[in-house]
Amino acid sequence: MSSIYKMARRNLWRNKRRTIITVASIFVTVFLALVMRSMQDAVYAGMIDNSVKLTSGHIQVQNKKYPDEKSVNNSVEDTPEMRNILSGTPGISMILPRIESFALASSGNHTKGVAVNGIDPVKEDSLLKLSDKITTGKYLTPGSRSVLIGEKLAAFLNIGAGDTMILIGQGFRGVSAAGKFVVSGTFTYPSNEVEGQLIFIPVQAAAEFFDLGNRITSYKILLNSYELVPEAEKYIEKRTDHRYAVLPWQELNKELLQAIAGDDAQGIITLGILYVIAGFGILGTMIMMTMERKKEFAIMMSLGMQKNYLFRILGLETLLIGIAGTISGSIASYPLLLYLENNPIQVTGDLAKTYIEFGMPPVIPFSTNPEIFVSQAIVTLLIAIAAVVYPVLIAGRINPAETMRG
Repeated sequence: MSSIYKMARRNLWRNKRRTIITVASIFVTVFLALVMRSMQDAVYAGMIDNSVKLTSGHIQVQNKKYPDEKSVNNSVEDTPEMRNILSGTPGISMILPRIESFALASSGNHTKGVAVNGIDPVKEDSLLKLSDKITTGKYLTPGSRSVLIGEKLAAFLNIGAGDTMILIGQGFRGVSAAGKFVVSGTFTYPSNEVEGQLIFIPVQAAAEFFDLGNRITSYKILLNSYELVPEAEKYIEKRTDHRYAVLPWQELNKELLQAIAGDDAQGIITLGILYVIAGFGILGTMIMMTMERKKEFAIMMSLGMQKNYLFRILGLETLLIGIAGTISGSIASYPLLLYLENNPIQVTGDLAKTYIEFGMPPVIPFSTNPEIFVSQAIVTLLIAIAAVVYPVLIAGRINPAETMRG
């Protein structure tokens, strides 16, 4: 093996310019691919993480009828027994009771349909950091009969902190729900939907408003890792005898995942173009090297070198070129990606509006997830291996006598 390596290495440096150009083409491809995939990976992770924290959680436990008919009539009892079961879930981080429904918010002559979100103010704030986004007034106090509304909704209703808002809706089993709530404060959030339609209210006040007693619409479950979702889902279903709908975050965010899949497909096409260019660069180098060295191969064969030994030399030459380009591209990109991960790029204009619509801050984040580097290295090396097939076929057809005479 050492002799094959020495021959392959020396053959590459017989034409340094050609080898350097080929390595450089792989370097550029890997560099650009890593930057692109790093950005996409970070954006997708941010979108999913934001959605999981704000709405779905990693898992939601609901009445089996609730996913199809989101009504407070399809609520579940919040019992100590159920809390104990959920507390034993593998990897459990937090259990958040939620009451989610709709109502009309009114102030003076202004009325608007809103999504009422009954939450545990302390636990939810540890996730959403809403208390840091307060613009006027103060954050919700547990057990209080107050609401927290977005700046856009406050502007539409022409109210502010300390004012009174009237909510009108339908409570449990058809009971009329109506009540006055003091606006404890207003907040700003990087999502027009959240800031303009969603109101937060302590879960006890929401239960009283909808006449739910000790019932809630869902348990929002947060885990220590996304990887624990399948195990936790099976655990909850088994311990509750399949009496509840146990929904993972993927089912609760289908539209988001479809949007990510569509964008990811476009990214893969772009990467494919980059890798096709790199593949042709490697293939062209190997073809030229093979054509120039036909007589050399013929002499080596006539002296007794077996063809499989020659094939291994050609394969190793290609592999060395691929490894050199991959490693250099990865090393060069890592400091840049690390810097961009800690200092994301600020965006403005239409792109910023798009980010805000998805509930994300208007920045372009980056990631240094090791999986990105590993996946790109594997793809590049597979291309290098595929590129050696044609030169091997040419070398395999060489007739030593005819080649030396030519």
